[in-house]
Amino acid sequence: MSLTKEEYLSILSSIALNYDAEYVNECHDDFCISMRNNIKKIKNLIEEHFELVDLLKKHDLENLSIEELDGWLGKLLWHVDKVNELSNKLFELSRDIKSKDEMIDELKKTINENIYKIFKNQPLKFEELKPNMWVWDNKTKSYIFIFKTLNWEPIKGLRYANMIIYHSVEGYYMDFEENRFYRYEVKK
Repeated sequence: MSLTKEEYLSILSSIALNYDAEYVNECHDDFCISMRNNIKKIKNLIEEHFELVDLLKKHDLENLSIEELDGWLGKLLWHVDKVNELSNKLFELSRDIKSKDEMIDELKKTINENIYKIFKNQPLKFEELKPNMWVWDNKTKSYIFIFKTLNWEPIKGLRYANMIIYHSVEGYYMDFEENRFYRYEVKK
């Protein structure tokens, strides 16, 4: 379920009104002041989120080809869904006032991680692959464990497996291919 900015702000306003009704607009203790500050932080987070969405639509995505736009849109929508899931979780738990600070921190962390994954999940170069590293193999659509990189000029290869291995005989060999390996799963 994806909500508009106005719908998010309306829900937040309802939470604030219900909270104020409990305190009959008298707010002198630390708990009440903290709650009102958290409501302001959530409102700012909603505003910033939709400003970022508008900015991405206006500038960054206009210069992409249809294929690139489709790829980025799929990734972005997947991550937006994850942010919406966390937002819904936050609203469901809004009655648990003691955990609001923790939820806001978790939401900010998740948003930052997802933004990092969207924009930093570029194909790995051979030099970036290291032993004991898990990477996404976009050709087989699965994670693989890199046991060893093999740089035999002019061929570059990998000793790998679908699980952690301790000896090269337990794994497989493949030639390295550009634009095949990523840090995170590539959603399309």
